[in-house]
Amino acid sequence: MANNIQKYRKQLGFSQDELAQKLLVSRQTISQWETGQTMPTTDNLIRLKDIFGVSIDDVLGFTAQSDANDTPAATEHYTFNFTQIQIAVLYEQNRKNAVYPILKPAILNVLLAVWMAFNQSWIAVGALVGVLFILALIIIIRIRAVQKTKREAMSRVPSSTYEYEAFKEYFIVKIYRNDELITSAKYYYADIQKISLSGSLLLVTVGSQLYLFNKDELSPSSIFLYLYARQNAQSEEKPLHKTVSVCLVIASIASLFLSIVVVSKFSSGSFSSLLLFWAFLPIPLASVIAGIVLKRKGYPKYRKNIIVGIIFAVLLAGFGTLGSVQNISGFDNPAAFQHFEELSQIDFPEPKRIINMPYDENNTEITNLDEDLIEPVCITYVHFSQSNKEIEALVKNNSHWQHPPNKELLALLMPIYFEKDIYVCFYNEDENTFNTVPSKPGRYHIYAAVYHPENGLLETDEYYLKYS
Repeated sequence: MANNIQKYRKQLGFSQDELAQKLLVSRQTISQWETGQTMPTTDNLIRLKDIFGVSIDDVLGFTAQSDANDTPAATEHYTFNFTQIQIAVLYEQNRKNAVYPILKPAILNVLLAVWMAFNQSWIAVGALVGVLFILALIIIIRIRAVQKTKREAMSRVPSSTYEYEAFKEYFIVKIYRNDELITSAKYYYADIQKISLSGSLLLVTVGSQLYLFNKDELSPSSIFLYLYARQNAQSEEKPLHKTVSVCLVIASIASLFLSIVVVSKFSSGSFSSLLLFWAFLPIPLASVIAGIVLKRKGYPKYRKNIIVGIIFAVLLAGFGTLGSVQNISGFDNPAAFQHFEELSQIDFPEPKRIINMPYDENNTEITNLDEDLIEPVCITYVHFSQSNKEIEALVKNNSHWQHPPNKELLALLMPIYFEKDIYVCFYNEDENTFNTVPSKPGRYHIYAAVYHPENGLLETDEYYLKYS
């Protein structure tokens, strides 16, 4: 057994440290096994069997001691050599498979960002740009990974000879280079994860290993062609699984874009609106759960559900967390709202929530700020429990509110996101005037309020206006 552990380890090209890491044991433990000082536990024997791709009997050395006449005869025997052209075609397809699935949502992301920009939904645009950056990074990483693997395969595979022997329950692969045996491994058919076609090549995936077969040189009754046909037949026999899988992948991708549209529609210019991203989080999580269930049932195409679900769950959670963090930076403070309520002489109902956000250089709520014109003090967002129409009726019947505001007045407001249909109350404390531009150049203390009837949000801003 000690010699077998060392033999199989070296055949796979593992050092004692690398094998120890895979087994979660120390290097000294591996050394003691290989010198016969100690023996692996039953659990470690099972792990060794899986890593080496052999049976427990092979690890223990029972197979080597059996009579040669008891060795079963191979039902199939193949020897393959592969050309650089075949490898190049294979990895070109791998490159497309790595890029195309991400390229489609990236293009849709760009179109949505342009549309949101035309509608001045800057928070949504920022979120989409963030998504686009992540997708571009994923594409770059995947392309580089394929290129690295291709370079290694181009230098290694064409100079190697692959020999396969198929038996009743398993197959053995031997790889020779310069007539020297480099690798020998044994795999059971039950451990094969995926069999696919790429041009003239049949690709067999077992664990982290990918083995190539020249499809045209296989026997028509080959076990590998049978397993390929059976795997595809199983996919067709489970249309419900396939439908659920595809629908959840599409829903996971759509959840991000749908959440961006919702955030844009109900956005108040506040990062607190990003909390709406959390509401869509169950969709990609459902895709992850479905992928895990499909994996346990042996359904071959479960990975995309898990991968896509995790990616979009992280994105939604990330944007939602931005809203939470920004809310934490603000605080419930009714003083600013009550002061403006007295100035405008309007009796608003008790607010559901007030978020007061003092301005500092790190406050990302205010963008495109002309510091030569405006010195912000704070922004306050007021949410009411009453319907939008009730609040709109209050401001509409108050003489201190202007609807729609004139362009000169709009130019003096804080540079934040506005809908087309808004009510404005602009108070110049130094001149004690409402909704008029200053009478002469100077520095003025301004209290301005904007009511958004579309989403029922009242926003009040305190700032100093340097009017020229």
